[in-house]
Amino acid sequence: MIRIGLIGAGPRGLGNMKKLLAHEGRCVCSGIADPMTENAEKAAEELGGVDHIVSDFKDLFEHSDAIMIASPNFLHAEQAIASAEAGKHVFIEKPMAMNLAEADAIVDAITKAGVQSYVGFQVRFATTPRTLKTVFEERDTGDLISIWSRRLCNLYANMTDQRSWRGDFQKSGGVIAELLTHEIDWMCNIAGMPTEVYAKSYAVKRQDPRDNDHLWITYTFANGATGTIEGSQCAPIGNYSKGIVGTKASVSDRNWGGEAHWESPEGHEELEKVADFDNFGNWLDAIEGKAAAETDAKWGRDITLIIERTLDSVASGQPVKIE
Repeated sequence: MIRIGLIGAGPRGLGNMKKLLAHEGRCVCSGIADPMTENAEKAAEELGGVDHIVSDFKDLFEHSDAIMIASPNFLHAEQAIASAEAGKHVFIEKPMAMNLAEADAIVDAITKAGVQSYVGFQVRFATTPRTLKTVFEERDTGDLISIWSRRLCNLYANMTDQRSWRGDFQKSGGVIAELLTHEIDWMCNIAGMPTEVYAKSYAVKRQDPRDNDHLWITYTFANGATGTIEGSQCAPIGNYSKGIVGTKASVSDRNWGGEAHWESPEGHEELEKVADFDNFGNWLDAIEGKAAAETDAKWGRDITLIIERTLDSVASGQPVKIE
């Protein structure tokens, strides 16, 4: 039985723990750490009772084999490194780190400790994104020409406090860290690592050249294909769609990802969707030595590199190579 300590008693942490506990007989929630202990107590009650409620995340270590990190973004690196150094397997919610230096430090700590790691890129494991990838790769779609994603929403409209850490680029990383990291992960899982990026941003209140509440990004991939992402956390209109264009056909979603479609010169087809992938079960499998982690810290480090180079392009106004 894997004992899992939860850092962060917010909706994301609670939701993640519920998905882990759905694997009955494989894991338990051994404790919850949150500076606001009243939130941890409420989460513990919703989970059916948890033995240890603490304010300092390090107090989870003696009771845990693994740590689920679902705290604010700017705390991830410190907590992941300390957890690994304590010999604990780690699941880190996205973004894994605020910059490449932090990501490298996390990977180094995990490698030295020999523990299993996972980064919470959950979007690509959902049924529709998986369907787009599967059909593109298994049917005669031809060579990749372009891959795209558009994800617009207004996170600020849902903030009860406009001074929330999510509205502070230094603590959140902006929309690229909050939302578009998922789209970059999905895109790179299909097209590979990009070689160059050009990006522009809009910021509600720009205090740093890399501030980003609305982003326009163009990636170039090794085979010459292009990836484009538009994403926003401040848009007055909601929009969500993604697709892949090949030389012979294309696949894309419709109705906010509710449907998957195939288009070719021969006609159109609404696709039967494949099942989603249980990434929480995959983390447990990795801990138990049954399977490799699909999105480990080394992969998270690569996504962090892409994000950092994207923001370098935002700051410079020029295309930037991705080494």
